[in-house]
This record gives sequence, C-alpha cells and structure tokens, in this order.
Amino acid sequence: ISIPNSVKCIGNNAFDSCCILSDIVLPKDMTEIKAGTFNNCTGLTLVIIPHNVVTIGYQAFSGCSNLTTVILPESVNLIESEAFRYCMNLKNAIYLGDTENWSDKSIYDETIGDCILTPTASGNCGKSTKPLPLSGTNVKWAYYGSIRWLCIIGTGEMSVTSFDLGGLMNKDMVRNCKNVLITEGVTNISDYTFKNYSSLTSVFIPDTVTSIGSEAFSDCTGLTSITIPDSVTSIGD
Repeated sequence: ISIPNSVKCIGNNAFDSCCILSDIVLPKDMTEIKAGTFNNCTGLTLVIIPHNVVTIGYQAFSGCSNLTTVILPESVNLIESEAFRYCMNLKNAIYLGDTENWSDKSIYDETIGDCILTPTASGNCGKSTKPLPLSGTNVKWAYYGSIRWLCIIGTGEMSVTSFDLGGLMNKDMVRNCKNVLITEGVTNISDYTFKNYSSLTSVFIPDTVTSIGSEAFSDCTGLTSITIPDSVTSIGD
C-alpha cells in the first residue's frame, strides 16, 4: 500500500491488526507515527520511516512479529515506550544520521537501541565542483554488509566517478548488495552507478531524483522491484 504525499497525518491505531499488510510507503511530509498506528501488523517485514518524522509513538509497531528491518532518518528524536514491543524478529535497525549523534536521541525502546547497525563501509559519492581528485561531501553512502543494504544519503547530485569505495575489496563487497535506498534530497542517479550489480533485487528512489543516467542499472539481472517516481524527467540509454 502506498499512502499519497497529500496525507499529512495518520490517526492512532489506523492500521491496527491489519495482518495482511505486507509493505507500506508512508507520506514523506508526515512528522509523527502515532500511537498504535501499525500495532499487530504481523505481515510487515520492512519499515522505512520518512525523513521528516520526529516521533514514533507508543506501541506504533508493537506486535509486528515478522518485522526484521527498520530504517530511521536523522530527524527521529523520540521513540516512545513499547514502540517496537513484541517485535521478536527485529534484528536490524539502520540509523541514517551520524552514529555519534545516536546517543543524543531519546530512546525509550531498548529493542531499537540494541539493534542499531554500524556500516561495514562508507564513503562519499557527491558531485564535486573542485579539481581532481573528486571528493563530494554532500552525498554519502553507507553499506551494511550483514543485511546487504546500500544507503545513499544527502542533498544534491551523485557522481559515480567519486564513488569512494575505498579500494577493490570494498567495491566487490558493495556490488554484492541486495537492496539500495536513496534518501530524499539526492537529485540524480549517475551513469553506470549500479551497472553489473547482479545481486540487486530492490531499489527505493525518492521523488527528489529527476534524472537517471545511462546504463545506471545495466545488467542488474536480479532486479525485481523498482519504482521510478514522476519527478524523473530524464533516463539515459
């Protein structure tokens, strides 16, 4: 289910016990996930929290027993008590802010605090206006090897020529990713960015992206899930 961005607020317990709900795309401008919103939604396995959400309410995802992965934006400041209670399979939480800032957040739910992942590798992939060597700083990437997620985070243009993967070993490791999340603020996908990522199965593209470069997903033979937003006006060969 995809909730349109025109929706700014979802009420308490709105989807309580919707057991057949397996995935959901939340509106990007919502700032709070209210109490009990997805309580006992046992079909949910992945939740990506929108980048403007500040608060995750009491028992918001309580009883989501098959939930394994949650991705949290830097904006989240408060996770209220029991927000993830009885999420027995929740092992992987990705926090998209700087890890040193995580300790400053108000976390009442130990479930999340205990499963925040540290990136296996990370670097820069932003377009630089400076002379070589390229060193974009506005867009960064982080790879979580244990769950094979690659997250691209920031504001502005990507440049694959500055995809700082830290050597051949990291390059091969990142190429093994299964899921790619590009966050709100990134405006393009560069030429050849994911060429030959044969293990890649799903890509999440925000509506801030306006162009996708030539052969960006060439030979991604395992890709089964990708939605190209209406904001994209240019796709390369």
